[in-house]
Amino acid sequence: MIDKKVLKATAEDLLSDLQIVGKISIDQQDDINLVKITPKEKDDAPLLIGYHGETLASFQLILGLILFKKGGEWVKLSVDVDGYKEKREVQLKAMAESFALQAISSGQPVYLPLLSAADRRVIHVSLQDRSDVMSESEGEGENRRLVIKPKS
Repeated sequence: MIDKKVLKATAEDLLSDLQIVGKISIDQQDDINLVKITPKEKDDAPLLIGYHGETLASFQLILGLILFKKGGEWVKLSVDVDGYKEKREVQLKAMAESFALQAISSGQPVYLPLLSAADRRVIHVSLQDRSDVMSESEGEGENRRLVIKPKS
């Protein structure tokens, strides 16, 4: 497990390199280091998050790579900006519910728009306990998409 001070200082340096001023807090949940960023300027949050969290995912990856170079081991990270991940999870669960109802009412599989692996996982998990639908990923690479099918 990495020292929280090193993690915080590294995240602050990366944020500074992006010329963004903000507050960083570090929490630990199980073996995952939760890095929460609150930008000082309101307009900086969307810049850090990017389209559907793509920039945020890149920030998390780069921070992980820097920490690996410093410590020689991979550090489990989850970086969030202004509670974006929680809000996105709520949106994805609502989307999953809507598409599940569509699959049930039509009796046909519903193909979701292209989503990141993390977003697909949220939908899979949100539907896993349902007895009326199932979800699965089809395709490879960038063309991998989620399908929700009614159970027969």
